[in-house]
Amino acid sequence: MENLLLIEEEKSYIKQKGTVTVAVPDHFHPLYCIGYEDGDHTGLVPELLKKITARYGIEFSYIIADSYAHTQQLVIEGKADMAGIFFDDAAETMREELVQTKSYAALSDLIVRNRAVTYPADGLTCGLLEGRQLPSYAKASKITYFKTIEEVLSAVNTGRVDFACGLSARVEQMMQDNIYANVVPVTLSANRMNISFAMPMPANPELLSIMNKGINSLSEEDRNSLLDHNLVSIGDAHVSLKNFVETNPILAITAISTFLLLVIIAIIVIANLRVKSANMQKDIVKAEADSRAKSEFLSRMSHEIRTPMNAIVGTTTLMAMEDNIPESIKVNLAKLSSTSQYLLGLINDILEMSRIDNGMLTIAKEDFSLQQQLDELCSMMQTQAQAREITLCCETNFKHSDLKGDAIRLKQVLMNLISNAIKFTSPGGRVYLRVEETTTTDKEAIYLFRVSDSGIGIKAEDLERIFESFEQAGANQIRSQGTGLGLPISRNIVRLMGGTLKVKSKINVGSEFFFSIPLSFGKPIELNTHLEPSFDLKNVRILLAEDNAINAEIAIEILNLKGIRTEHAVDGAEAVKCFEQSAPGYFNLILMDLRMPNMGGLEATRAIRASGHSDAAKIPIVALAANSFQKDRDMAKEAGMNDFLAKPMDIELLYAVLKKCLLNKNENSK
Repeated sequence: MENLLLIEEEKSYIKQKGTVTVAVPDHFHPLYCIGYEDGDHTGLVPELLKKITARYGIEFSYIIADSYAHTQQLVIEGKADMAGIFFDDAAETMREELVQTKSYAALSDLIVRNRAVTYPADGLTCGLLEGRQLPSYAKASKITYFKTIEEVLSAVNTGRVDFACGLSARVEQMMQDNIYANVVPVTLSANRMNISFAMPMPANPELLSIMNKGINSLSEEDRNSLLDHNLVSIGDAHVSLKNFVETNPILAITAISTFLLLVIIAIIVIANLRVKSANMQKDIVKAEADSRAKSEFLSRMSHEIRTPMNAIVGTTTLMAMEDNIPESIKVNLAKLSSTSQYLLGLINDILEMSRIDNGMLTIAKEDFSLQQQLDELCSMMQTQAQAREITLCCETNFKHSDLKGDAIRLKQVLMNLISNAIKFTSPGGRVYLRVEETTTTDKEAIYLFRVSDSGIGIKAEDLERIFESFEQAGANQIRSQGTGLGLPISRNIVRLMGGTLKVKSKINVGSEFFFSIPLSFGKPIELNTHLEPSFDLKNVRILLAEDNAINAEIAIEILNLKGIRTEHAVDGAEAVKCFEQSAPGYFNLILMDLRMPNMGGLEATRAIRASGHSDAAKIPIVALAANSFQKDRDMAKEAGMNDFLAKPMDIELLYAVLKKCLLNKNENSK
């Protein structure tokens, strides 16, 4: 072991040199594997140099080359101190310029051939790595050189060369990692290839001596352990598309054909889907157009039906108010009024159901007083109940009354349920309206509404059918009184409010309709106590904008009954002109029809509000509309109108609205 110790010159070299650079080809199993997942080894060269470092303290770093031949060239050019791999069968040019160390390993060489070739035979071409020469055990008529072993094996696989020689471990690993269907190993007696380090000629004597001592310091057991450890490969197969096509042409053609067929099918399917999508889009556009047309038709029909109805109801009311009318005529007028109200209710229900079917029904979110609404409702329905000798009881149990929601729709539902209960209850019976606050949070409460009666009841099989359009239940005489739309409309309104209208009933015992809805807390409502019935409308001057001569005549006559002085404009344009030419304070209020020729009521209202007249901002403007859709109310409010009256006009409601608007005007002017 004496000769393995470093002498002073060698120690001095290590101290001065610092780090020896070693040129190695990138990923050259089993000799250099750093940076690649190939089991738990880093390669024979790094592990051997690590042992030499541990023994002598000399440090090594690596310069990566792109091929075996390139490593030798880096050393020859002085860019590296030594090559990590040098085969015994190195090319003559390299052997003339490089000095090799003692061999640190003897690895098997392997011959592989193309499947169509017989080896050995005459006239064969051999594939070799650049930097090597034909081994003595191989016979070839021609040699073709390649930079990497991958190129060598690919050449054998495609028949560019007949066979190849290479490091067994490296060749076997490449055959594991790739598919070479035409490459076949040749079984021969073991051919060993000695591998050493190489340095430029003339070699540095200290470095050459250190490396030889390091190699010689390895025991046979150490050498075998290093070889066994690094010859293991995990064989992670990576098949490239090019390699797959070259080795499996028929299968590749089949796969490509299948892929193209799938692409064509996908294109056809996508094209069909796009056509269907386009057709669906057309259908949606058509449906939207149909919906708009239906909405416009309903609006037009509402206007066309309500306009003559206004004349009928107004004329009937005026005639009934005349003195000295014979009793027989009074009876006929009462029948006419009742029939007119029934016809008006029928129109309202049909239009309401059409709005629901077209998704046009919306729920408002406005502040209201629940207690006030219930008081008004019960007061209104008491008259109907007393006429049938029925007791109507209203019971409430809630803490919060100032809420936010759609008071008009809520009253509509409750009015319909109470009206039905009265209709289906015999004289002497009872009808109850009960309202209870069941659940409360910081922002809202749940309210339970129940309308019960002691009437005839509903059969079990009819309990759901009554909620269908135009369906009625009960005796024939009672069934004839209505359209069968009240309950379907009510159920849809309750659904939009966030609840479900339900019913439970027993024959000859009675029925109960009930629903729960959430209502948000709203701002406190100040009840207007100034609207006294004795408010005098005498000498109030009103500008009436109405294009229908009969309706204008009726309206003027109704207004004259209260001593109101009226000036008539036949359209919106004339109404704007009359107002702008009037003296300040001349007109107290404007009644504005919405649909008129030349200029509609909405446009006329905007023009009045935008005019320079001193009364432009404060004069009350009340809409007169044959349409009672919510959107019409919203548009009227947006245009600057103060209130909304639907035709046919309820005379008492007309007077009440006039009083309210005039009182509000007086209060605001104080």
